[in-house]
Amino acid sequence: MVLFTAEIACDENEIEARKKSVNNKINLLGRLVQDSPAAKRIRQSDNEGAKDLLKEASTEWQVASRELEAMNIEQAEERARRGLVLMTQASGYVADKTRIKSAQKSRYTQLRARIASFVDAFQRIAKEKQAQDISWLLDMNKIDALLIEAKKLADQEKYREANQHLSHAADNVEIALAQARHKETLLHDLTFETPRAQYDYEKQRNHSYMLLADLIKTKKKIDPHSLQHFHAVLQENELMRNRADALVNKGEIDAAIKLLEQGTRNLARTLRASGVVF
Repeated sequence: MVLFTAEIACDENEIEARKKSVNNKINLLGRLVQDSPAAKRIRQSDNEGAKDLLKEASTEWQVASRELEAMNIEQAEERARRGLVLMTQASGYVADKTRIKSAQKSRYTQLRARIASFVDAFQRIAKEKQAQDISWLLDMNKIDALLIEAKKLADQEKYREANQHLSHAADNVEIALAQARHKETLLHDLTFETPRAQYDYEKQRNHSYMLLADLIKTKKKIDPHSLQHFHAVLQENELMRNRADALVNKGEIDAAIKLLEQGTRNLARTLRASGVVF
């Protein structure tokens, strides 16, 4: 008898938990079809198809609410699911221009930072390769022209067009960076005024490899296994950077430098395996 009572209580708890979950979905759908930015955007648009989908989603919300009140939980959940799908489709027909522009602006900032970092990496390599002139590999006049044109477009809030120029510039710098490292041994006889200056140099050098690895990871077609390896190497490198910082704080700068150099070598091996030449 006690066991039976416990089973009933357990079933009631499960039903109540599921009802609460479905109710949350219905409330979400209600907010989306009534007061969300997407709903307002759809109503203000000229897209009749999107408006029809919004009406259907609103109907599904109302039906789902009634079904839940009648304790028809499965039917209520299905209606809520349909409504959410319809709302997603409706929103997709009417672009969120504000969000798109924000994403394009963010991309613009990221591209400029990436180009600056790659140019800096190229210039450091040019300094390291003291025995040969590699400056001809990177046409800085072309890069500067692309950056200037991108800035003009960005000032007009034409970020999509600006990013096209920046992507072109990033590609050129990436190619020059890879060619600069092709089949050559870097000369590490640079002199530093302090161990900390050398550490800062190695950390920036490591960061440049991280950026290149991240760029290759996103732009090249990499199989799932290799992509997983890329993620693992980048995560391990980030941990090594953190450990190096901790060593510096303890005053063990030489150990920190060696740790960063090891991380950079790991990144270089991963890049070579992906087809990037050094």
